Amino acid sequence: MNRPGIHELEYFVAVADELSFVKAARRLHLSQPPLSRHIRKLEQKLGVPLFERNTRRVTLTAAGETFLEDARVLLRKIDRAAEAARLAQDGKSQRLDIGMVGILLRPDVIQLLREFREQNPACQIRLHDLQAPELETEVENGTLDAAFLFLSGREKLPRSLAQIPRQHESFKVALPLKHRFSKKTRLRLKDLADEQWITVSQKAAPTLYRKFQESCADEGFEPKIIEETNRLLAVSAMVEVGEGIGLLPDVVSHSRSKGVVLCPLTPNFTLTHTFVYRKNNSSPALRQLLARLLQ
Repeated sequence: MNRPGIHELEYFVAVADELSFVKAARRLHLSQPPLSRHIRKLEQKLGVPLFERNTRRVTLTAAGETFLEDARVLLRKIDRAAEAARLAQDGKSQRLDIGMVGILLRPDVIQLLREFREQNPACQIRLHDLQAPELETEVENGTLDAAFLFLSGREKLPRSLAQIPRQHESFKVALPLKHRFSKKTRLRLKDLADEQWITVSQKAAPTLYRKFQESCADEGFEPKIIEETNRLLAVSAMVEVGEGIGLLPDVVSHSRSKGVVLCPLTPNFTLTHTFVYRKNNSSPALRQLLARLLQ
């Protein structure tokens, strides 16, 4: 089989990221004609078109979308293998790659990882800030050893994965400082049925999005979502300027703006902070970390 080379994968990912041959070439420090030739050669090797091109724009084909996910995984695995070799040279024989949504990394988790690192100096811990769906995928395919996720308890994880629920995380309604409910000590979701909502997108946080929709349905209304974003801090910023209201977890309360008020909900709106890992991962370092988590 005529396999794609590493550089061809890098060129493809750059064009897919930029959706522009000009910008990708600039990023790769190439001129555009050689880049275009590399992409055509890659398409010939695969036997499928990866991009649709016209004078106005570049878009991924269905085949390109599928290939992009695997190409990213392959490049990350190559990077990980190279890093592992360098660590071995430096006397650090083990490494754990752990994923998380950075803004949701709890202080107690940071403390746990710090203590584990101090007690296992030969093990290096690398943290990777990704969106929730990417975390599950990369643990399953082996790019990550484990990840910290928020789960509702209703998800069906792939059979290859196991989980350790850690603790419940409460979400509160985020209100502008001068909102009519900003002085309330507690609210029900149905009190907010007429409000305009800003939410984290379903793509970025499917569990939170689904739980929010189900909770509103239980309260007898469908939320008026006027804006979706990929970042929780963007929710806080848009709430502050008066665009609408949103949901934020307690763990980000220290990061929110002073112009945003967090009000508890009745019943409590919670998700479970969960450690997810691959069952057949035989890493001794992971097994030691699991033992600490289970204590």
